Amino acid sequence: MLWKTLVSSTHGNGRNEDSSNLLRSDAPLPSCGDSTSPHNIVTAAGKSPCRRLRRPDAAAPDRADFTARALLIVLSLQQARMQVTTSWSRSWSIAVKPSIAEASTMSSIGSSALARIAPSSHIVRLTGDCPLADPDVIDAVIAHHLVSRGDITTNSVEATFPDGLDVEVLQAHALPEAAAEAASPTEREHVTQFLYRRPDRYRIVHYKSATDLSGLRWTVDEPADLEFVRRVYADLYNSNPCFGMHDVLALMKQHPNLGKHNGIFERNEGLTRSLTKEGGSRFSGDKVMAKRYAKSEVLFERARRTIPLAAQTFSKSTIQLPLGAAPLFAKRAKGSKLWDVDGNEYIDFVNGLAAITLGYVDPDVTTAVMRELECGTLYSLSHEIEARVAEKIVRLVPSAEMVRFGKNGSDATAGAIRVARAATGREDVLVAGYHGWQDWYIGSTTRDKGVPNSVKALTHRFIYNDVNALEARLQELNGKVAAIILEPMNVEYPKPGYLEAVRKLATSAGAVLIFDEMITGFRYAKGGAQDEFGGDT
Repeated sequence: MLWKTLVSSTHGNGRNEDSSNLLRSDAPLPSCGDSTSPHNIVTAAGKSPCRRLRRPDAAAPDRADFTARALLIVLSLQQARMQVTTSWSRSWSIAVKPSIAEASTMSSIGSSALARIAPSSHIVRLTGDCPLADPDVIDAVIAHHLVSRGDITTNSVEATFPDGLDVEVLQAHALPEAAAEAASPTEREHVTQFLYRRPDRYRIVHYKSATDLSGLRWTVDEPADLEFVRRVYADLYNSNPCFGMHDVLALMKQHPNLGKHNGIFERNEGLTRSLTKEGGSRFSGDKVMAKRYAKSEVLFERARRTIPLAAQTFSKSTIQLPLGAAPLFAKRAKGSKLWDVDGNEYIDFVNGLAAITLGYVDPDVTTAVMRELECGTLYSLSHEIEARVAEKIVRLVPSAEMVRFGKNGSDATAGAIRVARAATGREDVLVAGYHGWQDWYIGSTTRDKGVPNSVKALTHRFIYNDVNALEARLQELNGKVAAIILEPMNVEYPKPGYLEAVRKLATSAGAVLIFDEMITGFRYAKGGAQDEFGGDT
């Protein structure tokens, strides 16, 4: 029985022709690493090692098994090159010497080739920039596809495998449909985008690793990538030509610097470039805005798989910054300027949520930080700098007598509330403004899920700049208030005499007055808002 493998080749006359490599189902298979086999893969740089062409312990499958397996076709359209491989079994495969083709669009595959593909039940798509492709991973995706019965099964969209182990298995009918209907340059260059953009038409199944390895980069698109792959082959191939993903992971564990290029480059940069060039988007209907924020959108898709809202704070998330209409990821910053991952330049009025008082990369600050880094950080003992900074704060801030450093504003306000409760022996708190995410405060907001009702009942809100409202609250909670905490100024100036009146009411009620100066401190004045507005506060 004869089985045909399709190879699209370009000859010197520029004509694309379909040729066939006839393989007998009972023909002997080359053993792994058999350099004499006529089916070894050869690249422009010369002969590359065989990648587990056959498992030594695998028996040849019978013909019934042939019919159940996928015809494996490797299409590398991203690099204007097409490589074709056949596979009948998860136990062994044959690689056919590839030929270079003008395949920058799907139409170059040719209607004749697509007609021959159609009789096969499934197609497995790999790309030519994945020299560390692991047959075990390919086998697993194929098996998952056959069980799940999706139109396309992929391990690369919701990525958990290293970049470079990408596998897609699709029903054979999908590729001719995409070739016939895909109109946009992105869908014709990145073959399966046609399917992913139509989830209502094609059932998309995701295959995931038990361990998230998506941060690793094993593809070859940059010189650093090629250096990495050459090192892997140099260390592993001679002793084990059939090495796989776990062998590479073990090697990287032995040599941590081996993966130092990981994280430098963006995953699927080719797709990002196509989207930018096309002016299209996977999220936004506005082509101009989509082009402006194409990389932000790609990174958003990556980050949201492991980070709620794809950001560590609400203020940096799509709750505040509309997806497709605003930058989401920064690349670098200097002075008052910030550049996003798409290269757009901004004047940053946010200033790192007001933490960047002197601007980004201030030379004096950078020099001081680098000097201390060279001496070490996070000591097991206290350091002189702590005392020096505390002394300066006491000199600058009118009300400061002693200083305890905290890691963030939420910890600082929570600590202040605990001290106030300890000093007064009371539990209730009056609040105005924003004071962090910890239970004692966040329970008084609409984001109160998970906060016990008993905790919520102890925090009461009052209206800023309204002395009568505060006085009414104090009377309502007569003798129960441990602390009054507010931002001395946020979106509006305090009315004349307001802060002084708050001070007097707190003293009269026996409550501790807390100014939350996470925003105003060292910005409105060196001594903060209490220094700026003066008075007996």
